[in-house]
Amino acid sequence: MTASGNESLSRRRVLTGLGVGGALVAVGGLAACTRDLSAGTGSGAVSVPGATPSAFTSPVELTSQAGRLDVTIVAAATTVPHGSGTRWALTYNGATPGPTLRVRPGDVLTVTLDNRLDAPTNLHTHGLHVSPEG
Repeated sequence: MTASGNESLSRRRVLTGLGVGGALVAVGGLAACTRDLSAGTGSGAVSVPGATPSAFTSPVELTSQAGRLDVTIVAAATTVPHGSGTRWALTYNGATPGPTLRVRPGDVLTVTLDNRLDAPTNLHTHGLHVSPEG
């Protein structure tokens, strides 16, 4: 394949061009988002031009008591508050993100997932180590 002006286009040249173009798009996208560091802690809110700012709400925390935590989590599509209005979201117990489950090593955790979505789903956890021995 040749470009205009009889300059040969090699696979390497095309891939290099795509990589540089992708990097420029990524940098341009990052420039559109800014981080408010005025508090001096480096943990300010991310702002996107044209977006309505909203306060971060911590997820509901469900904590084990006497070594047990038994929870039912309902996965459903519903409307949630967003800015000055609402939006559709996939929720867990009516909120997004879902609840934080706090258990200690050795606690018994029982989760019942009530899937009210139109498709199969699963739960995604962070920091939960599950023994393959049951």
